[in-house]
Amino acid sequence: MPVFTPNVALETAEPIVEAEGAPAGRRRFSLVVEDEDGNRSEPSIAVVTVLPPSFRVAVGPGPVDLAYDDRTREVWVLNSGSAERNRGSVSVAGLARRQVLATVVVGAKPSEIALSPAADRRRAVAVNTGDGTVSIIDMQTRQVTATVPVGERPGAVDISADGRWAYVVLPAAVVVVDLLRQTVAKTIPVGAQPARVIFATNGREALVGNSGDGTVSVIDAARQAVSDTVRVGGATASKPQEVALAVETYPAWSANPGNRTGSVIQPDHTVLDFRLEEACAGVAVTFDGQIALFAGADQPLLARVAFEGGRPAIANARLPAPGGGPKGIAISPNDAIALVVHPETAAVSLVTVKRPQLIARLEAPRGPLRTVAAGSFACAICQDDALLAVDWSGVTV
Repeated sequence: MPVFTPNVALETAEPIVEAEGAPAGRRRFSLVVEDEDGNRSEPSIAVVTVLPPSFRVAVGPGPVDLAYDDRTREVWVLNSGSAERNRGSVSVAGLARRQVLATVVVGAKPSEIALSPAADRRRAVAVNTGDGTVSIIDMQTRQVTATVPVGERPGAVDISADGRWAYVVLPAAVVVVDLLRQTVAKTIPVGAQPARVIFATNGREALVGNSGDGTVSVIDAARQAVSDTVRVGGATASKPQEVALAVETYPAWSANPGNRTGSVIQPDHTVLDFRLEEACAGVAVTFDGQIALFAGADQPLLARVAFEGGRPAIANARLPAPGGGPKGIAISPNDAIALVVHPETAAVSLVTVKRPQLIARLEAPRGPLRTVAAGSFACAICQDDALLAVDWSGVTV
């Protein structure tokens, strides 16, 4: 197959050409066709999409969640397990070697996983919804050190900045697990049907989105108690599903699919609500928190919301993914590109953050479910028991 090099003319009679060294994204090519008699056409400009490199890693059965360890460049994939087995597992996938390096068996029907951000307390926590426990894993030995009962139907989880505490969501409370003593330390009552918990990177607060009453509970991490409760979406029916914080802690953003709204929460916990074109259940934010991307729950909508002059500025993009909306978003470390997963259409989209425009669309067999930014890669778990890694480091916008 002839190979085209950028900025070097190529003459060929072959209908298919390989582009070598061309940056991924939408590219303009000048094409000239010559017949057997030497007659040449006028140059025509063609816009083609150069796909970024990607690879797949086979993981355990039924992947449901993933988290990235930036110290080892490993992705920890949580697998719910097969129907024949009552226990789940964690597949530790190395991006450098492109294979699973270790498998850790956890509890029944796991649903969420979190990794400690602390260098001196390397722990992972897997939430086992099926048996009401959490598995505490030593990330160095890759062994379960304790299985701690936390209560019925545990869900979301996050770990404090110092690696000492794991907050686990129950139907009407947050359970505090002491990862040093490996036991439950406290139970914190929050709002109705909490859906997400996330720690601020400064370790001072944790936010809990309560889908049952349209609020976000603010937990004082030092006191391990709710210090404030704020209304998001302006109504009980807003049903906040996802809460995201910037690396610099605030502002926080909430996706409220119940009444098609989003919310910005300021450091003093004042809230600014805004209307979205569609119901959006997912949200991801840039490093400084000034831009958020909202994913449509049922429609192929991606909304970019920038916090400018104290007010949100909204730009919408309709992604070419008929049959269902995006369900997860990850933003690149340089805040330039986002990966959006489309479970119903078995595809992932790379889009620009500055202006929400499609860069490229990659097929992902059996529907990608969730995604995470993993350094120079964007990773997504797929329903065919695989981890998809897309190299977005060379994508230009």
